[in-house]
Amino acid sequence: MVLEDASKFGTNFVDGFCYGRTLGQFLERSEGLRLLAFHSKDIEGDFAAVKATGLPVQQRVDFRRKLIKANGTPD
Repeated sequence: MVLEDASKFGTNFVDGFCYGRTLGQFLERSEGLRLLAFHSKDIEGDFAAVKATGLPVQQRVDFRRKLIKANGTPD
């Protein structure tokens, strides 16, 4: 990955979360998977299970958006 302008890390916060800032901090330490997205019916339980594995975690981000299913109904 080539970074064109790392000074842009840390911009565009949403509810205190800034993906660019945490991505920059991550790239200073290592390479690999930075962010995973899952669908969950028990986000607290699933997040606790991931933390229990011992993998380094920072925080969970509740990301949602409205969409229209293939049959035309909202979800």
